[in-house]
Amino acid sequence: MKIVFVLTYSPDPRLVKRIRTFLKYGFEVELIFAERTHSLSRFLANSLPRIYTLKYRDSNNLPTRLYDLIGFITKVNNIIKTVNPKLIYTCGFDGLMTASLCQWHKGAFLIYEVSDMPGGRWYERKLYRQLINTLEKVFIRHVDKIVLTSPHFNQEGKYDKYKSKIMILENLPEKRLFAKYMKMNHEDFTVGYFGLVRDKRAMETLIRALGNLDGIKVLIAGKGLEPAYKDIVELGTNHNNVEFRGPFNYENDIVNLYSSVDSVYSVYGCDNENTNLALGNKLYEAIACKLPILVTKGSKMGDFVESNGIGFTVRPDNPDDVKRAVLRMVKDKNLVNEIADRCESLWVRCFYETVEEKFMTKINGALVRGIKSK
Repeated sequence: MKIVFVLTYSPDPRLVKRIRTFLKYGFEVELIFAERTHSLSRFLANSLPRIYTLKYRDSNNLPTRLYDLIGFITKVNNIIKTVNPKLIYTCGFDGLMTASLCQWHKGAFLIYEVSDMPGGRWYERKLYRQLINTLEKVFIRHVDKIVLTSPHFNQEGKYDKYKSKIMILENLPEKRLFAKYMKMNHEDFTVGYFGLVRDKRAMETLIRALGNLDGIKVLIAGKGLEPAYKDIVELGTNHNNVEFRGPFNYENDIVNLYSSVDSVYSVYGCDNENTNLALGNKLYEAIACKLPILVTKGSKMGDFVESNGIGFTVRPDNPDDVKRAVLRMVKDKNLVNEIADRCESLWVRCFYETVEEKFMTKINGALVRGIKSK
């Protein structure tokens, strides 16, 4: 059975996992994407028979973005007509709009993954926010399955009308990668942040809290969003214990990065709805490595960390919170060991392979029912 992934950005590690899963279960997979953020993984380049790379600017100006989206939809529609897939998998509002419009005339089974709540500077404007929310309600009617990467994305009943279509599939790490993880001893207690460097305030809080502290090191790895990244690096270079590694390859580097640290930093601003509701991949990666994690106080991830005793919650604009938490870990090795034990007790739910089969069983069952009814 043929499936096409329709994405308005290069597949990130989460979507590479999805594609890998459909290949594993015998689907013929093709990919249509806009190369806006990072280059295509070597695995996808070597595994997929046909990949269509399109242009689509990443703009925070809504009129510009909609103009580009129209051109993107037109090109995708022409490809879909030729490919004629039984299933289309998409992610994000732009992808939903594209896939919905292209799916109408072919009647393909449509899966919509919600990995983030809508955001961006234009989304802060009430009129634009209302427009996006209204359009999502229109296009989501044509979706056959809704995949939420956090159970809290529906906490206000946003998707209640479509409860029978909802599946929860959190952004869990793959055991095949993290089975290679080895805990290393470090001369300095090292706090690491791995991923897209985008929250200037939270990153500056980390550096100001720990910069130049004896016996403590900060390691930051990942691509940065300008102009914020330049300011973050400039601040970090003023401290002799802050290291920037820059962009990294997730498949090749992520386990080694975790072996380089003693604690994980996953703190973002509280004013972002996505930050408040998401259970990010760093949470489960920290659990997989049995490392204490620092997260945003008052967020759903913060609630999870506090209730399971696997780290600390801090305010993203308060360096003293971060400093206190890290110094406590440095001074109390028993506490760090207790956190590691609690993380290990959560392993039963922290790896992608534990939910992959159940996910595909539901998808295959829904496909059979959906195709018969069309």
